[in-house]
Amino acid sequence: MMTGLAHRIWSQCGEELDLFLDQVHALSRQEIGTGGLDCAATAMGRRRSLTSADVSVDVVGFVAHSSGDATSGLGVSVALRFHREASIAQHHWEEAHAWAGAVAGGSWMAAEFIESVETPEGVVFHYSLIEDQIPYYSWMPPESH
Repeated sequence: MMTGLAHRIWSQCGEELDLFLDQVHALSRQEIGTGGLDCAATAMGRRRSLTSADVSVDVVGFVAHSSGDATSGLGVSVALRFHREASIAQHHWEEAHAWAGAVAGGSWMAAEFIESVETPEGVVFHYSLIEDQIPYYSWMPPESH
C-alpha cells in the first residue's frame, strides 16, 4: 500500500516535491553547527490527505546539528492534522510513511522512522533520512521526475 501511495504522491505532487527536494539538498550543504546556526528547515505547502478528506498533511525537511559532535542529521517530519473530531488511532500511518518514502526516494536510500508524537491537532511522524541502507520506506519516482 505504501508504494501505491508514494506513486500517487509523485503523480499528484511531483513538481512541488521536486522543489522541496531541491530545498532539502540546499539545507544539507549548509554549515550547520558553525556560526551559531544549530538547525535549518524548509516545508512544503499544506496538502490534502490522499486517504482521508478530514486530514491535511504538512511535510517539513530539516537539518540539525548534533550537540557533542561535529555531525549534522538530515530528517523529515510528516504532520497529519485532523479537521474534525477523529481518533488518531483510527487514522492509518501509511500515508505518513509514504510521504517520507517519497522524499527518501528522491535521492536518499531510506527514511528511517524515529517516532510519532500526538498533538492536539493530530500526529507528527519523525524520520531520519539515511544513506547506504536497505530501503524500507523509500520508493523511486517515475523516470520523468
